[in-house]
Amino acid sequence: MISKEKVKGFIMGVATTSLIVSGTAAFADPVTKGITAVYNNIKIVVDGTTVTPRDSEGNVVEPFIYDGTTYLPVRAVASALNKPVDWDGKTNSIIIGQRTDGTSVPLTSLNYARVSFSMSNVHINQWNNQKPFTLAGKQYDTGIAFDYTPNFLGGNDGVNFVYNLNSQYKKLTGDFSIDDIYKDSKEGNTLVIYGDGKEIYRSKPTLPGDIAKVDVDLSGVNQIKIVFLGVSSGAVFGNPQIR
Repeated sequence: MISKEKVKGFIMGVATTSLIVSGTAAFADPVTKGITAVYNNIKIVVDGTTVTPRDSEGNVVEPFIYDGTTYLPVRAVASALNKPVDWDGKTNSIIIGQRTDGTSVPLTSLNYARVSFSMSNVHINQWNNQKPFTLAGKQYDTGIAFDYTPNFLGGNDGVNFVYNLNSQYKKLTGDFSIDDIYKDSKEGNTLVIYGDGKEIYRSKPTLPGDIAKVDVDLSGVNQIKIVFLGVSSGAVFGNPQIR
């Protein structure tokens, strides 16, 4: 468990850096300047556990030192605290944790607790070749996908992701289908969602070109398990949002 003082320290450090950068943009035209940054293999350790900072695509992002100040990747710090992080372009704001304005944040901005199969078959926010998820002709900026058939990977139990929500969210929405790159598939896949071990959503078998809409009440739910079932490759839970 991360102490309140540690949380406060992390957030204060990130917020201070964010205010300096955002303040410059808020009161003048955006300014680009070259800086000399020092990379010195800086580690982030939270409660004895080393955290590897990564961006939204999973690429490692190193902390650096500039003019005597150490700068940390906001997403990595938020992930270490298991908090979603979002960018509000309208207000030039970095949002960590729940949004008080009721706006949703991507489920994939949270760290997943576990996944039932090899990460080599799992795709977060895009395919490994950097192509976006596309369902029924619509591209998605975020999502969860498996490239193999769920029932081949996990038998009749399919494959699943688990996220810890700690009763902080009230709703989960998104779209489920098979990616258009597998549109010749003749079989449908099914999305099942469990909240604290109880089934709270089940789609009908969904074929390529069809969309199963997800709108699930998460009130009081501590943990969700997202399960893909079926014999078609390319199942995608597109744009999963929590609020």
